[in-house]
Amino acid sequence: MRTGTGVVAEDAARALVSEGARTLVSFGLAGGLVADASTATPVVAVAVVSGAGGWRLDAAAPLAAEVEARTGALYTVDLPLLTVVDKRAARVRTGALAVDMESAHVLAVAAHHGLPALVVRVVADPVERALPRLAAVAVRPDGRLAPGATARALALHPRDWPLVAASARDTARARAGLRRAAAGLARLARQGLLERFLDVPVEDVGGAALLG
Repeated sequence: MRTGTGVVAEDAARALVSEGARTLVSFGLAGGLVADASTATPVVAVAVVSGAGGWRLDAAAPLAAEVEARTGALYTVDLPLLTVVDKRAARVRTGALAVDMESAHVLAVAAHHGLPALVVRVVADPVERALPRLAAVAVRPDGRLAPGATARALALHPRDWPLVAASARDTARARAGLRRAAAGLARLARQGLLERFLDVPVEDVGGAALLG
């Protein structure tokens, strides 16, 4: 398992391939972009879009039924979408169901090497709730917490405390959802069924095919 956002996620994916990985999985939290993607909703992405391109995962939809997840496009961004306005605009612009900061980078590596990949995310913050401003600085690109930056953000924006509390509650619920999703994938693996969802390489379809 490797963690990180942006180019760190891409570097981690490249390292896994160099070590012999034949499948890449983007597994973690996401932000909801539609009203009915509430906290703890699992999402299996059938497509991922970003400012750099678009990728299709044709084996994903059957997997979603097995793990009781929603399917849809996922939008990968460089910076967190902090406001409700930003989230709604992203939905209009991309048609995506949810947003993260890792998956496009992982899929770019998978497509380059002709490998299959899965994107399984769980919604932490719903579209109707803003994120506290510390969300932009609380986690380093390598996935580790940045306590100093977090403390400074709280000191500068004390009125964000209610949002911090709401985010903490939703993140705890979403992490429980991640554990359930992981258990579902593990069950399929034990039954020898997971491989049938991993025999189709990621298709690089370019940004113009999905964005707009």
